[in-house]
Amino acid sequence: MRLVKHVMLFLLGWGIAVTDPARAQPMTAAQRTAITDLFLRQHAATRIPGMALIVRRNGAVVYQRAVGIDGNGAAFTTETPIWLGSISKGFTALAVAQLAALGRLDLHVPAVRYLPDFKPSAPDAREITVRNLLEQTSGLTDRNSPDWSHPWPHSFTEATARISSVTQLASAPGAHHAYHNANYMLLGDIVERVSGEEFSAYLARHIFAPLGMKSARAVNLMNDAKDVPPGYVFLFGHPFPKHVAGMFVGGAGGVIASAADLDRWVEAFARASRTGQTGIIPRAQLDDMLHPAAGPPYLYRFGWVVRQPGTTLIRHNGGLPTFVAHAAFSPDGTLSMVVVTNASLANPAWSEVGEDLTNGVADILAGQPPKTVGTQQTGPLVEIGVAIFAALITGLGLYRSRPIRWRGIASRPGTKPARRASLRAMAWPGLMICCVLVLLPAAFGLVESWSWYWLWYLTPAVAASLWAIAIGFAFALVLRTYGIASARHG
Repeated sequence: MRLVKHVMLFLLGWGIAVTDPARAQPMTAAQRTAITDLFLRQHAATRIPGMALIVRRNGAVVYQRAVGIDGNGAAFTTETPIWLGSISKGFTALAVAQLAALGRLDLHVPAVRYLPDFKPSAPDAREITVRNLLEQTSGLTDRNSPDWSHPWPHSFTEATARISSVTQLASAPGAHHAYHNANYMLLGDIVERVSGEEFSAYLARHIFAPLGMKSARAVNLMNDAKDVPPGYVFLFGHPFPKHVAGMFVGGAGGVIASAADLDRWVEAFARASRTGQTGIIPRAQLDDMLHPAAGPPYLYRFGWVVRQPGTTLIRHNGGLPTFVAHAAFSPDGTLSMVVVTNASLANPAWSEVGEDLTNGVADILAGQPPKTVGTQQTGPLVEIGVAIFAALITGLGLYRSRPIRWRGIASRPGTKPARRASLRAMAWPGLMICCVLVLLPAAFGLVESWSWYWLWYLTPAVAASLWAIAIGFAFALVLRTYGIASARHG
């Protein structure tokens, strides 16, 4: 009867498209069992304390489940608030699109028109358009404009001023895609200046309230939401609750909501795709997302990944140091899914839990077996390996740095302590310290923004091991210097 109803609505002009029968049919008992099995296996493999999944087909919730506990020890439910991380970018993009639809801003003009404090040092940065920011093609990258570094800005104005310090773009505006949080921090500032409202107030009034997202709110600093139950970090595979301090996330990652409210957000897009009734979503934005022009295999539009190899879903992941969320819907709007968790990205199974679950659910509903969830505990093994390596190499370095040994080296006949012994003493410890504190971050920074802050939350064991090496070899350098000095004055 449900299928007949949808066919009738289509004939009556509601604009419901003919869809894949595998998606349009109700969920069977076998599919429900398979999804539950996938969900519980993912939960067990990742050891994430709290996890929730909601699935809709043709607008109806056909599956929802939550397991585990929040950071305060209470039951984790679909109403438990969590940080949405980069899914927040979709809210910022919608706010910009709404203002554009009202004629209050133009997506195709340089962003500096709306940002008087954006005075970039790079000359071509003044040509970055609002649309470049939305599509992450501004030329700003993690390398030329680190966005998670200290000291944290405290407002959009401060964030914009910091971004203005970029001296050279990685590419001409519009030329290449490079995912970068600073793009959406600038967009958050634009929303405030053009609307005349605080960013959080704008989202509350024009997005959260119309969609019935009662738990949702937006903040600029993670310190501004201490009432949100803490998420978890992993130490050798064991989860520990931890509040995240500091960090400016306005515009790029500052929305807080429950799984139920995130589901309402995704359903707004799915319903608009399915029925043509756009509601609070501007028609131009929806058309651009659903019918993008031919182009590269990866395409980013309005805070969503609308084209990506290996999937037909429109989706976005969200991750902050102790929370991960995922939102996805099919272009025809007949399927939508959300996943929320309260743990670090670096779970023991190293699973992209949101993508793995939504991909698996989509496979099950299409009549295909889901990919096997990995049970290999990669995370703890890596942490143990790094810790053992750090202990061995630091121990060896300290053993070879005994003052009596270097006193003997410096006292050998013909030795010139000021030259050979001193240089030899500094070489190995200095190289190790340089590798840990300079070369490793520089190498990692070639592909991702380096942040010791993030590393402490993602894998505290690895961060502690690296710092143990640096501190250990700094002490080794002191011991060697003392040994040489004692020989010189002996």
